[in-house]
Amino acid sequence: MTTILACCPDRAVRSLDPASLRSMMIQRIQGWMLALAAVLCFCQLFLITLPREAVAAASAGRLAELKRRAGESGLWQSPGWLGLLHYPRSRGGAPGQSRIDGGTFFLAPRGKQDPGAEGEATLEALFAGPKGGEEDLRCRYPARYDLLLRALAPEQPPVGGAGAGPGFLPELSCPRLGPWLKGINGVGVTLAFPVSYLNNPASMFGHTLLRIDSADFSPHHPLLAAAIGFAAVTQEEHGLGYALKGIFGGYSGRFSAEPYYLQAQRYGELENRDIWEYPLDLSPAETRYLLYHLWELQQAEFAYFFFSENCSYQLLALLEAVRPSLDLSSGFRFWTMPVETVGLLVETMGRDGKVSYRPSLRRQLQARAAGLGPELVKLAKTMARADGGLNRAGYLALAFERQAQVLEFAQLYLRYLDSSYLDLGEGRNGAAGEGAEATEQGRRGHELNLARSRLGLPAAGGESYQVSQPARRPDQGHPPARLELGFGREGGRSFLELGLRPALHDLSDPLPGYDPGAEIELFSSRFRYSPEQEQLSLEGLELVHILAAAPGDGVSQPLAWKGRLAMERYRFEDDRRSLAARGEFGFGRSVALSPKSMAYALLGGSVLASDQLVDRFNLGPSCFFGLWTGVSQGWQSGIRAELTPLLLKPTGLLYRLEWLNTFQLSTNSSLVAEAAIRRDVDQPTLQLGLRWRCYFAL
Repeated sequence: MTTILACCPDRAVRSLDPASLRSMMIQRIQGWMLALAAVLCFCQLFLITLPREAVAAASAGRLAELKRRAGESGLWQSPGWLGLLHYPRSRGGAPGQSRIDGGTFFLAPRGKQDPGAEGEATLEALFAGPKGGEEDLRCRYPARYDLLLRALAPEQPPVGGAGAGPGFLPELSCPRLGPWLKGINGVGVTLAFPVSYLNNPASMFGHTLLRIDSADFSPHHPLLAAAIGFAAVTQEEHGLGYALKGIFGGYSGRFSAEPYYLQAQRYGELENRDIWEYPLDLSPAETRYLLYHLWELQQAEFAYFFFSENCSYQLLALLEAVRPSLDLSSGFRFWTMPVETVGLLVETMGRDGKVSYRPSLRRQLQARAAGLGPELVKLAKTMARADGGLNRAGYLALAFERQAQVLEFAQLYLRYLDSSYLDLGEGRNGAAGEGAEATEQGRRGHELNLARSRLGLPAAGGESYQVSQPARRPDQGHPPARLELGFGREGGRSFLELGLRPALHDLSDPLPGYDPGAEIELFSSRFRYSPEQEQLSLEGLELVHILAAAPGDGVSQPLAWKGRLAMERYRFEDDRRSLAARGEFGFGRSVALSPKSMAYALLGGSVLASDQLVDRFNLGPSCFFGLWTGVSQGWQSGIRAELTPLLLKPTGLLYRLEWLNTFQLSTNSSLVAEAAIRRDVDQPTLQLGLRWRCYFAL
């Protein structure tokens, strides 16, 4: 038998056969595994038997350290923390209380009044670790958690990072928040501004919302991105109670997120409002932080005030929470006009880039109508309204390309007539569910779609159908508030006049940036001083004056209407001028006489109330007329007339005829020359005047 020498010369080891070697190795490996298992069991036993008081003491010590850091740094009074709690910006002194009025947003009983108490409660809730079977509160308050990590534990990875969370907390895993963020995948923010809509009182000043630009969809498919908005929860109420609740805070308001295409459809097609889109300079990290905070605000309710704490105000507060260095909302204490907030955001956060214009469905139809001509527009409208249009000789005689254009106009016009046609696939107009019957418009729309597809031609387009962007955006028009200084002569007496109007626009103001035929004035007051009598008096107070007289065209003939409630001075018997209350309403039509001229005529009624009248009030039918034209750039001229025969004593004829010329001196100023003749209850008088107007933001 062969022998070999080992490392020790006095030892000899016999060689082993392969089977013996394998058996020996297996035994050794099993021994090693048993030893490792014993070590692991010992560690587990050690951790289990570790006194719970020691773990709690370590956690409490860490929390105490975080609280100490927060107190020393003044975190609870910092703009970042106050912004997350929606405390109003304070220019010195205490911040007051949060504007969040309901829900389960606050963790401390006095969190609404005490940001420090809410901070302490947040640290205890977020850094104590989740209790067994309960939701990890870090997933409910991701923005707070992110802020506290950055401010108090900068050595830790940020929210969303690998293994995020302090060492004594488990790794953060949010089964609802994570997929929501991933689905939005936001990398930027765009401000969207649907312009005013006079036929809906809640939208007469416009609306603002934020589009979250997605890495998946933007910029090629922005309609698929998410949109963030703030609105009152009204339960579909209407009437006077609806208006009063909206004005005086009777509704609660909430933030919400939904696909942007729903918002574009609602405003651009259902309400025919143009939408302007302004990119903001928020980074991807700030965009993600905004979404964190929006997730938190699901638990918050705000009091909604139509004139102040409305959709636009709350978006300013939301952006302040994301970028605490900004002070956006403090300038809007009593009055928040959406168009003013648009201008402010464009100035402070606007990103260099093209502002996008999304025309309404009506404007798209107007552009197509200009390319088709009156005869083909009439044919297309007939095809949309009645059967048999596809067999008309006038249609069949057209070239295929022209047939395609007519059919596309008819399809769009059908949507314009009945916006519910958009929901054909969801059962509102027909064949979505088995056994559902299509409505007449749904069936007609289906026929138009089939006829268009049979032509086999690409969609008609080209520059002839492109809606041209208005020369001036809404945020580039004159500011809504107006100060007026003037002098003149009436009834042989000279006067000086001072006027102040908080909002918004009348037809004698410079037009650029505003829709023709639209007039909204609220709380406009005029004071007059008579040097001869050395007397200062209130000449008039317009509580509300709305005129919706958008000119009709080949596409549609919208109803023109007006409503007015005011106090103004009338000349009664014996040359006495006394204040009287007046209410007016009227309905009619408005037409475009040329690209720069329009006229309207309305029929309605007026009510007059004064202690100078026999029965303290009088009434009568009224007619209203207006003609406005742009003479040249910066100069517009207009005639306004109204006529009211009084039916009660004293009977008589009230009338007023005005000729106004407005000369725009700059974006924020204009000069108005006026000549008017009016007859009150007494004799007619002639008035001449010159006024300087200054426009500003409140």
